[in-house]
Amino acid sequence: LGPTWEHTTFHWRWAELQNQPGSNGRNFMIPLTLRSHSGPWFVGVYAAGSNPVHAVLSIRDATTCINHCSFHGTCSANHCVCQSNYTGDVCETMVPELANGQPVTGHLSGSIGNYFHATPYSTNGLGVSFSCPQPGGRLVHSQLYARIDSPPTLTAFDYYTGAPGNSNATLDLPASPGHTWYFAAYADSPGNYTMVAVLDPATCGACINGVCVNGLCQCNPGYYGTDCSLQAKLLVSRVNQTGTAYVDQWDLYELPIHPNSTAPFVSVILLETASEGLVWLFASRKGLPTLTSFDVADREGNTQHHHISLDNSNNDRILVGVTASPPHLSRQQQQRQDFGRCYCITTTSL
Repeated sequence: LGPTWEHTTFHWRWAELQNQPGSNGRNFMIPLTLRSHSGPWFVGVYAAGSNPVHAVLSIRDATTCINHCSFHGTCSANHCVCQSNYTGDVCETMVPELANGQPVTGHLSGSIGNYFHATPYSTNGLGVSFSCPQPGGRLVHSQLYARIDSPPTLTAFDYYTGAPGNSNATLDLPASPGHTWYFAAYADSPGNYTMVAVLDPATCGACINGVCVNGLCQCNPGYYGTDCSLQAKLLVSRVNQTGTAYVDQWDLYELPIHPNSTAPFVSVILLETASEGLVWLFASRKGLPTLTSFDVADREGNTQHHHISLDNSNNDRILVGVTASPPHLSRQQQQRQDFGRCYCITTTSL
């Protein structure tokens, strides 16, 4: 397919395109499966260059399944019965997504393409490699097409790679959060291929108290945060614990889950021991509480006593957060790392 191709108002089910030098006398084969189309087939020949082309068209009945069912199925009465993971007239389309680093194999023969898709689960993009080596040292033209959110065609694609005589084709695709990449693989000579997608999971950095899974830290019990560096202390009913609250820092507490508890509510009580209205109290079922994300909070500014209650009927895991209240501190006080407010905290069931 040359760079001067301008015709775009057409549609085809199968096509064979070739512009390599020295390809005179080459035979092209287009598979037509009657079971997927009950009407007439129309066949066209187009010369992409300026030199005249002589073409002879002929038709023959297939005595075996086309493309050996891509090695993704079995042949029965000249029709392909596909494996559960593949579909199409010649089992050319993989149904599930490509898995990270897991090779997929199959068979290609000339005009027959095979089709895949994959969704990156990180912001680092992905890489796809396709190899279709030919026996006997014959030259091969492996071709790999990619398109975002819809299957590529030979004329509609976002990325393409493939050099004549090269049996390997590799694409490095950009990040595409929330989008799926679709691929089409071709080889100009019959052969068996291997396709591998590297979804390039993001590195977690340091998971201080956890492990990295698909680019995200999975924290050990009792630890939270993007790097699992925040430890939550366990609040025990009617047992007092002391702490010091700082601006822009959080003390975390975890309420224990009691599956057999009949108490409809759980209550958290905090007492400022040397200040009044300078400590805020938050609780969240959705994860780490923040100044803007929480279920309940006590930000009362005129009292030493703070109290929150939550419905305990679902026995959810509840995180409690304590921090110093910025509005009550002067700019100089906020900048002092050693400035803190002491408190005492406990919990009880109601």
